[in-house]
Amino acid sequence: MPLLIEVMLPTPTGPFATQVNIAVPNIPGLIGFTAYAQWFATVVQCGIIPPCTFDALPTSDAALLVLGL
Repeated sequence: MPLLIEVMLPTPTGPFATQVNIAVPNIPGLIGFTAYAQWFATVVQCGIIPPCTFDALPTSDAALLVLGL
């Protein structure tokens, strides 16, 4: 199964991007193709005295996507 990892960097207007656009070619053979998605973020906590520490790894619920149906 192909794997796609999309990095969503912080944005000037908020903490991170809330959507990502992925181009899907217009190929009839892709109708019914099933894709799964899940999001996670890393949280780094920095205090007054270094070092910064890894604090959390929040995740989303899973998503099931079916093309063309």
